[in-house]
Amino acid sequence: MEVQASDAEDDWQDKFTKLIEEGKNIELLTPKEAKMLSKFFDFTNTVVYEIMIPRTDVKFIDVEATVDELIDIINSSGHTRIPVYEENIDNIIGIVNAKDVLKAIKNCEDNNMIKIKDLVREITIVPENKSISSMLNEFNLNKSQIAAVVDEHGGVAGIVTVEDVLEEIVGEIWDEYDVQIPEIIRIDDKTISVYSKMDIYDLNERFGLDLPTEDFQTIGGYIFGLLGREPEIGDEVEANDIKMKVENMEGHKIVRAILYKEDGFIDQFASEE
Repeated sequence: MEVQASDAEDDWQDKFTKLIEEGKNIELLTPKEAKMLSKFFDFTNTVVYEIMIPRTDVKFIDVEATVDELIDIINSSGHTRIPVYEENIDNIIGIVNAKDVLKAIKNCEDNNMIKIKDLVREITIVPENKSISSMLNEFNLNKSQIAAVVDEHGGVAGIVTVEDVLEEIVGEIWDEYDVQIPEIIRIDDKTISVYSKMDIYDLNERFGLDLPTEDFQTIGGYIFGLLGREPEIGDEVEANDIKMKVENMEGHKIVRAILYKEDGFIDQFASEE
């Protein structure tokens, strides 16, 4: 029988996964270390489209806008790098950095004299099917922090940052502007509220569950996949004797979900705390 390259790769991944599990079982690896090692497979296979910030969630600025309008966007979004477009959002010409804005304001008596086009820095443009491992290399080579993602038709699909890529390896990164959101809020013995970005692996570990981790990494993505369409508040799905209900949303994305289990959620880590 001829062994295909993909078969050999799958066999190698299976063996490596078993080694990770064995290392965790004999306490050679902590759960976090095991999780980080297992994510290297996702890192090589994941593409930018899967982790980017969609254009509907991005704050853009027109190159002809005023500096005061730009300052408002920086303050309201909490971001220091704002993509700049000319005429329409699909024509991204670069980014503007909040540091450059502050310098310009300091050196100019009248904000109306400052032109955004004079503050624009170059931005990397990448296809949405670019692997995130290749994306990280490009960030390193260009010494950049952000890139615009375009679809097959050349339209802007969103943006991706170094932070988005690194989160795939080391988990969620909180910066000074992020709100600390509790991953789990216990409502009662049978009901919990779960943050949509919580890793299914972590949820399984904590409550001794057996939700599948092959196709989806987060509970929000899992619910989205089960629905098979854009979710709405109140939507319900059920899997592995767990009822899941969309609790609230932000734009097109699930923010939190209510999980109900008839025989209750037993916190495996409670005795360790």
